[in-house]
Amino acid sequence: MDKESNNIERDVDMAIAKDPKNGIQQNIANEHKRKISKALKEVTSQHSKLLKKLAE
Repeated sequence: MDKESNNIERDVDMAIAKDPKNGIQQNIANEHKRKISKALKEVTSQHSKLLKKLAE
């Protein structure tokens, strides 16, 4: 029975339509993530420097 339920779940997942992202949307999303990552690295670096100064 367990094997049958796995097949049913897989069939349901395959039947759900997913919104395709075109190349432009995907590039914008990737660029946005890259900018956020860069900003977080900068803030983390500055935060670490300030903590070291406070510790002195």
